[in-house]
Amino acid sequence: MLPKISCIIPVYNTEKYLPQCVDSILNQDYADFELILVNDGSPDDSLSICRQYAEKDKRVRIINKPNGGLTSSRKAGAKIAKGEYVICVDSDDYVEQGYFSCVARSLDEFNPDMVVLSHYSLEDNKKILHKDFVVQGLLQDKEYEEVRDKFIYDPTDKNISNPGIISYSLWCKVVRRGIYVKAQEQVDDKIVIGEDMLCSLYCLQFAKSMICLNDSFYVYRILNNSMMHSYNVKKFEHFENTVKALVASEIVDDHRICAYSFHALCNEYAGIAKSVDSISEFRDKIKETQKFKLLYDMASRVDKSNCNLASRFKIWLVNNKKYDLMFWLLKLKNR
Repeated sequence: MLPKISCIIPVYNTEKYLPQCVDSILNQDYADFELILVNDGSPDDSLSICRQYAEKDKRVRIINKPNGGLTSSRKAGAKIAKGEYVICVDSDDYVEQGYFSCVARSLDEFNPDMVVLSHYSLEDNKKILHKDFVVQGLLQDKEYEEVRDKFIYDPTDKNISNPGIISYSLWCKVVRRGIYVKAQEQVDDKIVIGEDMLCSLYCLQFAKSMICLNDSFYVYRILNNSMMHSYNVKKFEHFENTVKALVASEIVDDHRICAYSFHALCNEYAGIAKSVDSISEFRDKIKETQKFKLLYDMASRVDKSNCNLASRFKIWLVNNKKYDLMFWLLKLKNR
């Protein structure tokens, strides 16, 4: 009998966190699932840890592949998945008890194409609850389409810093396997930043119904050495590649792509401000990022007509290159 759920965990250099992650899955109070561990060429002891779990529990399956990145690992896991639905978990995170049983009840009762949940973040041993959306319950037909079309920024939101009404992250979503596989096929393996958002975008496009639950079981671990939480000029290239993919998708209108680009730019400026001690360094680092023309062009065209005063001020700062003022404001914010 095929399992209800396939849980896919891409693994790369996470020997420190992997046991807690896998244990949190295998100890769930719901047993109708398989666990697929995809070792993505880890040079540490991650593969050995995966094999130990596979020897102890028949629900665990292993793929060992050369390093190809997060998207290629998720695709590899999806190819051998047998479950009706797919759940993604990152190997440095973990889930709390009751996650799978909560999801299974919703799947059995409503038979949706997707389930979306809230999550916790964990940084310096402090766990914070995040409510990832403002809608709840079963969404289908016109109601579903209205929510889907507000993914990647809600044009009615006056705060330009807010993302859409559903989290970009793939790990807080449960997706019907056929839809998940089709969505992953649309995402280039070379996309390093925004791969979750792009896959979620296509999942939402291919799905016809979704249930949003206010429950939170997923614990996202914030590691300060991860790419998403540190500054590197290479990130601007990655963001530009993501913007190109959004444009090529022909799903998202320019208004929302511009908002995404602007938000990315602001976040990275904040990262630069954290990494330097002087205005001249801040200016120099920003200057080296300005070769990524598409990212800057889309950000400069962000629509401010519906924005509140704080958002308009932020747009004015960026578009008029008020780097000195921006530097001191960011430094004050980071104190």
